[in-house]
Amino acid sequence: MHSTAPVANQYLRFLHQMHRTTTMGRLVDLEPMCNRLLDEIAIENHSSSPLTVTSLMGLSHIASPATLHRKMQSLLKEGLIELSTDPHNKRSKFVVLSKKGRRRYQMLSTLMADAYSA
Repeated sequence: MHSTAPVANQYLRFLHQMHRTTTMGRLVDLEPMCNRLLDEIAIENHSSSPLTVTSLMGLSHIASPATLHRKMQSLLKEGLIELSTDPHNKRSKFVVLSKKGRRRYQMLSTLMADAYSA
């Protein structure tokens, strides 16, 4: 049965807004593992300690290195992350949020604030 009553739970309101925003094409719909990996990258970026490609491949609590590499490539293709060279070690690359990736988290933050204030 479909209810039109407003959702009382703020988190469910947030999920509903996120789904609607994704359906409208304003937010890239990511598969769960890509979303989890992007969250890990964003958390490390936010704490000013970006992951290197090597450390990203070591996130065994998410998936195997081969799977992580494929998901990283998907995020690169979507334009949500980019690789930057470590100025102290030219052979090492950092995985950082791109401008599009940062906009994604800004949009999610706005949706969460809207759900909370509704």
